[in-house]
Amino acid sequence: MSLTVVQNFICDDTDRLKIITDNLSKLNEVLKCPFIVNFNDTENLEVILESYRKHISQLDFYNELEKDWALVTLSLVEQVKTPLVMYLCEDQQVNMNREEWLNVADEAFVKYGCDYFLLTKIGKYNNKRYTKKMIKSKGGEKFPMMQKAEFGHLYWGKFAPHKRLSLDGIYRTEFFLERLKEFIPESKKDWSMERIGGKPGASYNHIGSGASHFGPRIPFADIRQPNFYEGYYDFENGMDRFEDLRCYIPSKEIFIEYDDKLQKEVSNENTMDKIMSAEDKIREGKIMESLEGIPLPKHK
Repeated sequence: MSLTVVQNFICDDTDRLKIITDNLSKLNEVLKCPFIVNFNDTENLEVILESYRKHISQLDFYNELEKDWALVTLSLVEQVKTPLVMYLCEDQQVNMNREEWLNVADEAFVKYGCDYFLLTKIGKYNNKRYTKKMIKSKGGEKFPMMQKAEFGHLYWGKFAPHKRLSLDGIYRTEFFLERLKEFIPESKKDWSMERIGGKPGASYNHIGSGASHFGPRIPFADIRQPNFYEGYYDFENGMDRFEDLRCYIPSKEIFIEYDDKLQKEVSNENTMDKIMSAEDKIREGKIMESLEGIPLPKHK
């Protein structure tokens, strides 16, 4: 199984910074794969860069400061040369050894040919209310919503216990690229509604393509944050849309999520200028450059 990890993040919280730096050595030891990482800030840059260079053996590191999460992430994913890509939030703590990782990865992608491997809320969705749930077919026959495997559970997108296409996961690389390319122009359309009286960071119903998935439950309708991506791929535009997606969730909680509540608020200063700048870069195909002189290749 050939995999690349992609990360694009900021960190201005001391406790969270320690979680990240303490986790890297084990992450490298367990996964043993390439990492493509962008640190989207200057605060704590030196500490983050030093830690990644010290602990991650196959590393491409950038300091691209464009405040458009999806656009920058797309540029990172387009560098991936492996058939699978793991998007991993930087504060996910490793809770497995190398053997356990190979067991679940081989089962999901080699044995069963899955398209998507869920890495968030693993404990929640392993509850028997989901794993033991039976579904009735149109013919009246009952069958399990999730199929038990040796190291995890298998399920189709249309029967997913989670309605959202969660960002933290392992994707077929082409599928993740498609999702980012679809989301970028749609997110710009939604954000333009601020010009007619909306509040920065609020959520809006989408206008333009007939879709209605942008709604009041998007946690952060903000192009600078990955939460906006997850809000877009939710409800009828979430797992129900990808009904034939072959999915997998490990039985063991192989990553433990850090309770992050401090990183969700960001400054709204010059928001629309940032958005227009990002749109210009998409249109003109300019190469983005970082303050540290580590250039991020333009997206294709």
